[in-house]
Amino acid sequence: MATNITSTELDFENIKNSLKTYFAQKSEFNGYDFEASGLNNILDVLAYNTHFNGLIANFATNESFLNTSQLRSSVVSHAEGLGYRPRSRSSSKSTLSLTLDLSAVSSGSRPSNITLPIGTEFTASNEQGEFKFRTRVSYSATDSGNGIYEFLDTNGEANVVVHEGQNKTKTFYSGTVTENQVYVIPDETIDTKDMSVLVYPSPSSEKFETYTFLENAITVTAATQYFDIKEAPNGYYELNFGDGISFGKSPDPGNKIVVSYNSCNSILANSSSGFSAVNELSVDGNSYAISVNTQILSHSGMPKETIESIRKLAPIQFSAQQRLVTSLDYKGMIQSNFPIVEDVTVWGGEENVPKDYGKVYISIKYPTNTTQFVKTETENSIKNLFSDNLAVMSIDNKFIEPSLTHMEIQTNFYYNDGLTSQSNSYLETLVRNYISTYFNENLGKFESKFRRSPILTGIDNIDKSILASKMSIKLQQRFLPSVGISSAYDIYFPVALASASTNTYVITSSRFTVGGATCTLRNTLGTADIEIYNESSGKVQTANIGTYDYKTGTISLVGFEPSAIVGGSAYIKVSAVPLDPAVISPLRNYTLVLDESENKAFGNIEHTETKIVLQNDK
Repeated sequence: MATNITSTELDFENIKNSLKTYFAQKSEFNGYDFEASGLNNILDVLAYNTHFNGLIANFATNESFLNTSQLRSSVVSHAEGLGYRPRSRSSSKSTLSLTLDLSAVSSGSRPSNITLPIGTEFTASNEQGEFKFRTRVSYSATDSGNGIYEFLDTNGEANVVVHEGQNKTKTFYSGTVTENQVYVIPDETIDTKDMSVLVYPSPSSEKFETYTFLENAITVTAATQYFDIKEAPNGYYELNFGDGISFGKSPDPGNKIVVSYNSCNSILANSSSGFSAVNELSVDGNSYAISVNTQILSHSGMPKETIESIRKLAPIQFSAQQRLVTSLDYKGMIQSNFPIVEDVTVWGGEENVPKDYGKVYISIKYPTNTTQFVKTETENSIKNLFSDNLAVMSIDNKFIEPSLTHMEIQTNFYYNDGLTSQSNSYLETLVRNYISTYFNENLGKFESKFRRSPILTGIDNIDKSILASKMSIKLQQRFLPSVGISSAYDIYFPVALASASTNTYVITSSRFTVGGATCTLRNTLGTADIEIYNESSGKVQTANIGTYDYKTGTISLVGFEPSAIVGGSAYIKVSAVPLDPAVISPLRNYTLVLDESENKAFGNIEHTETKIVLQNDK
């Protein structure tokens, strides 16, 4: 029976061997030496052709779907089909306090109001160099009575927001109606949130019509003037207009289109300081220096949205359909519109501990060193711009700080010292380093699960001498008690805890002092009661200081009054044995990290016993 050629096999040698096998089964090629014949060259050509066609077909098929696309242009195209607009660069911004001193001018000659125009430029610098910032709106200032003018925003606060970037323009001329008009701006550095499009009837006309970004559309008719901007396959940006049906009118043939946009350096301009005005401000024909006080370093500059982010968020936003109902709706909305957010998790009040109906809980992870001002600004924007407008019910948002749950890992591994020249301590270091790397690469994010078996498999593969390994796990929460004050505390763990045992302690803690004695917390064996154990005397210092609920993972302390904390830290570590140490699935705002001081590994030599049997010949 003839052998079928597997057309899906893409390896060149396998394809060629399949061809040889096929021909060898033909009677006319029986015993034929393919390698030493001219037919070998023909087989090479056939194999290469099959190989390349297979690869091309595979690549083309992959690029046809969002989940498997590798090219950015393909991922962007699929996302647009779902109504998702990949995020462009975001310009860095800062908040300044600006004043103008006209005290030297007589009160009768001073204007009552002064306007700081749109586009007023400032410079600032960081380790990457010097950058230019501009105002996007105008600000006004009123004479304080002594000639000092302080510029205020629409809320009456001295917050002048400036954005980094250089203002650029691109001019197009509209063609005939029958042409497929494509207006490409050859610039990858555009911040699409800061664009203006003006359409002039003719190249020499001074009158113009202002077109509005489609994202800001409220009502669309055949006569409305909107433009859309999207990323082109080459990474540039493509300007589009309506056709009188889809999203408004299109410029008439011969119209001049002037596009003004902000070309920014994104993340490079973050943490800039030392702001100063580029030019003085002209008032009644005289120039005055602007006094600048930096309220906050520049922040929020971000690069283009990554391929993986687009791949993840496009389906979520498509399912949300511009409304906020499920936790995924909130998550997709926040990550799509706030590039400063590294990670976010959302849950309903009915899932909270304790339960809090009518609330949506949001926990956001920001980049390191993000200021409280930026966090508050982001959370207010989420509520005012999205939650209040897109939520289908009157549900309040509640923002919760991320909570770290530290893990204590003790690993025992067994190895054959005859299979390695390395020392015990060296192998122990390898194991500890492997665990640290695993945590850094796989955990530390919301909803990231810890699974014990993959780590143990990895440990067994670290060195050929390691034969087996096992791991004991504890979870650790940290709380800051009020020293010298009797208080009640609730300590929450992200998973259920082991029930009380008569042999081992489920709950333990780091050291603190009570009345001069060094003590720890632990549960009474066989019960869920918490007691204070006096290490100095070896006896229970205080019984029934609290209890723990293993089902909810909650420890409740009552009347707890430590006099000091041993070790110089401000917190007490409370450790607990989880109900299922094989899989730790943190809920809500918890993320899992490794307590490096409790990452311990112990090597144990396992000798292979060899028996020699001597047999007497008779």
